[in-house]
Amino acid sequence: MNTTIWLCLLAFGLATCWQWQRWKRRARQAQQDLKAWKEALYALAFEVTNATNAARANLLDFRQVNTAVHMPEHLDQIQAATDRLTGILRIADDPVAWYRKKSASGA
Repeated sequence: MNTTIWLCLLAFGLATCWQWQRWKRRARQAQQDLKAWKEALYALAFEVTNATNAARANLLDFRQVNTAVHMPEHLDQIQAATDRLTGILRIADDPVAWYRKKSASGA
């Protein structure tokens, strides 16, 4: 009888320890995903702000300097800024994949 109680207690202890480890792993994964989302959103905000400011500055310069379109360099700058915005939208599509790729590259 005494052995049966000890075996039940041991089984209960092992099951409890296993569940605790399982939930601990899940919590760590959730923390990593949250960190990835936070960093991705920070990068997204930073990049969108910079790209928008670059496009805005080039448009203002274009309006002030050129009344007629005869300097395509400004249009090239605007194109580069819109390409940058397209890249930023890719980050927003899947921030976790972006973070893992960034972490793997060591950036």
